[in-house]
Amino acid sequence: MNVDTRVPGMNLRWDFFVNAYDTHRYLPAAGLDGRENRHIAYVREFAGVVSVLQDKTNAVIESFKEVNRIVEELATCPYTAEAFTDHLDKVQQAVCPPL
Repeated sequence: MNVDTRVPGMNLRWDFFVNAYDTHRYLPAAGLDGRENRHIAYVREFAGVVSVLQDKTNAVIESFKEVNRIVEELATCPYTAEAFTDHLDKVQQAVCPPL
């Protein structure tokens, strides 16, 4: 089996982790070893990364909704340079909010 070592977690033996987890559920006396600790650490790190991705995705969705709302306002706004400038500034702030 050709495993890409650039991807963390791919070189871990997941069958061991699943079997060890099932054993711990039914046999509480079973102890942790280094392999299981690596699996748990990877799963925790992965969960953290997924959480950050979810937060960023939600932020992008909110920005998208705001930009769509502003673009829809363009259909009924006055046909003036000031109105267009105002709407474009709002779009710019929705896409790249000030730090």
